[in-house]
Order: sequence, then C-alpha cells, then structure tokens
Amino acid sequence: MTTAAIYDFNKKGYLLHANRKTVSGFSIASEPFILITEGNSNANAITNAIKAVLNTDNSNRVPDPKNWPEHNKEFLKKTGLKSLKELNAPTTMHCGIKKENGDIIFTPTKHAEKPDGGFLNKSKDEPNIIVPFIASDDEITRVLEVAFSKCE
Repeated sequence: MTTAAIYDFNKKGYLLHANRKTVSGFSIASEPFILITEGNSNANAITNAIKAVLNTDNSNRVPDPKNWPEHNKEFLKKTGLKSLKELNAPTTMHCGIKKENGDIIFTPTKHAEKPDGGFLNKSKDEPNIIVPFIASDDEITRVLEVAFSKCE
C-alpha cells in the first residue's frame, strides 16, 4: 500500500508528498514533493499530483533521520515552505492519502492539540473517503474537496 499526504493552505494552494517507512517503522515525507499554487490549482493538476505521489515505490525502508533539525531544514527546502509553522497553522488542512485495491482513499485529519503539532486521524468512527484510481480528474477533485470539508 502506497501512502502520501496533501495539505490545503487555505486558498493559497496545495502541497503533496509521498510517505516512506523508516527502518524503525514510522513514516516520513519523501519525494516527490509537489507544490501547486492557487493560481495553478485545477482538477488536472491536482489529480496528476495525487497520482504522482501515489505512484512511488515505497517497498524499501529508508534510514531513520539522525539529525532532525537538518532533516526538517531539507524538508523545508524541498517543499518551498518558509517554516514548519505553515504546516501547523490553524487554517491548514491535511488529508492522508493511500492507494489500495485500485482506489484512492482520503483520510481526513484534525490538528493535534497544543503543545503537540501535526495532525491526527479524527476517529475510528469517521469513514475514509474513497474514489476509484481511474475516476475522472473532476471526480477525484470533488471527492478530495469532500475529504477536506471533514477536516478540523
């Protein structure tokens, strides 16, 4: 199963990236990193980016980062973000994405409570939002919008 993430920066655009498992078993962001500005965000661009991050080979585990500050600095460089605060802004929404059995599965999340940062799955009762991988660009984008509407 391939996993990825998409962030919606409150009408400023989207950031997508693939996820890879580390040797220790946790997931970290990995290539490709795709930034779609609001002016370039259309159904075709968004769907192509989703499929690109889901079409990565994540079968091999990567080394655990040894230096987190350096890892975070490299992440910011690859994503074009100025700071990690942009990801944790109250207006930023995040959905987990996975490809499984020919479907794209979006998992809405909520912001972690302070002092923690990041995002958490909403609850086990909150259903995932599913669309076939071969659906049209418009359908995939519509389903993504539904998933983001369920984020907190």
